[in-house]
Amino acid sequence: MVKECGYNSARTLGELRPSRPASDVPVELSCELCDVTETVPPTHPMYVRAPAQVTNAWTAADLEQAVTAAIGTGGWLPLTFRDLCTDDCSSLAVSEAEFGNFVDWLATKRSEGTVLVSTVGDVIGGPVQPAVAGPVVPAPTLDVNGVADPGLEQNGDGAATCWMQGGFGNNKPEFSLVPTAHSGTTASRLITQNYVDGDAKLLPTTDLGECAPTVIPGWTYTIAAWYTATVPTSFSVQYRQASGTWGYAMSSPKFDATTRFTLASWTLPPIPQGVTGISFGLSLSQNGELLTDDYSLVDTGQSPP
Repeated sequence: MVKECGYNSARTLGELRPSRPASDVPVELSCELCDVTETVPPTHPMYVRAPAQVTNAWTAADLEQAVTAAIGTGGWLPLTFRDLCTDDCSSLAVSEAEFGNFVDWLATKRSEGTVLVSTVGDVIGGPVQPAVAGPVVPAPTLDVNGVADPGLEQNGDGAATCWMQGGFGNNKPEFSLVPTAHSGTTASRLITQNYVDGDAKLLPTTDLGECAPTVIPGWTYTIAAWYTATVPTSFSVQYRQASGTWGYAMSSPKFDATTRFTLASWTLPPIPQGVTGISFGLSLSQNGELLTDDYSLVDTGQSPP
């Protein structure tokens, strides 16, 4: 699949021996018996082996130890850094100080001729392939609901197909699927506790088009969902740009708390130029409980200017 998308290689994680083994993981599962390095060229370019990605638990000494082990065996050691940080580091970031110390040490080894530092592209080689377009779901019409699995019925692994849990800020959301539905057999329940700021919501998966509804710039759409809520709720809307990136777009006015399933409906302003997809969901921005079901996105029938 990766090759069909135009890439010359693809990487896995955790297939080479780590320099920071987890003490609570059995040896047979921790890759302690795995190879230290990948071959050059790799036997399977679409499955390049690499250690686990670097986290904030790694130090410069850990990275130096990994490289030293690779020097002893020869081969390729792909290192994966997700993010750099200065303070308040996430679990998948490495501090700039530790990274800087490692790079300084690596530069010394490079000047000694002990190691060769290369990009993945330098090691793999090959021409840059033309971009391959992703799947595109047709934009909704007057008679067609653009939301995939609007009733949250197509459950897989305990979750509704084409739906994702979203939110930001300091709060504790709990998501579940319950039989108390507006129609069908399933609805989504969201309970937010320990709220400080931000929000939480269930959204159509923010992908390149397999799940996220397609929209057309200049056209106007109405979003809707049936809900019950112990506190006011509102739609949170995300837009996908032509580049494929997603970002927050806007929020709707508040809809009142209600103990009976009530239709929340809001007509969006015309879709801006450069926007190709949409994801939206009713959200909680305070402690409370929210049930949602039967989402829809329809064309209002208004011609673009």
